[in-house]
Amino acid sequence: MADHCAKCRKVVPIELLDAKPMMTPHLRQIEAKEGQRAMLSFAADHGIDFDRLECKDCYGPEYCTP
Repeated sequence: MADHCAKCRKVVPIELLDAKPMMTPHLRQIEAKEGQRAMLSFAADHGIDFDRLECKDCYGPEYCTP
């Protein structure tokens, strides 16, 4: 089964996509000040849905799907 990357739109096997939250102005601010890891931690800690699937090239340094 395959899906597309939400950023580059490339078709990728679903198991190679990693989820992240839809970026809001607040999440962008956290990412800019503290980095992607801090933003992802904040989103997870505050129950924000990780509903945006991105490929390894687009996801960034915290990509963790094998």
